Amino acid sequence: MKNRFRLYRRNGVYYAQDSCTGKQKSLRTVRRFEAEQLLHARNTAVQQPILNLELAKASLTAADPKMAQRTWRDVMREYATHGRETSQERSSRMAMSPTLDAIRDRKLIEPTSEDLLELLRRGGAATNNYMRRYHNLARSLQMVLISLF
Repeated sequence: MKNRFRLYRRNGVYYAQDSCTGKQKSLRTVRRFEAEQLLHARNTAVQQPILNLELAKASLTAADPKMAQRTWRDVMREYATHGRETSQERSSRMAMSPTLDAIRDRKLIEPTSEDLLELLRRGGAATNNYMRRYHNLARSLQMVLISLF
């Protein structure tokens, strides 16, 4: 199978060019070995997306064994302990909103971007606001290592 991305160097920095779209993206390295590894990862991701998802989950679980067990409910519960008492009450009410039922008991590493976008479309401004807060908290606590927004 032909590789989708090709490697080139401009001003000492390595770039990857997508042969389908023609888009170019910096690999942010001047080391050839690192650039080749990053390029290989991109090409493999295109060729074997399901395998890469499982490898990513395995890597996250190896980095933190509790990662596979944490749910969005854990993040919501932790967020509700921050701030003043009135803010905590408001956060607790939002966490129990029926809009969030779709992800509340799902593991942090399970929802896809489509699931989260659908949640944001159905929920409106408050849901969008709180989901960003939840995600930022999870990232700052290193509960989730993948950027969703």
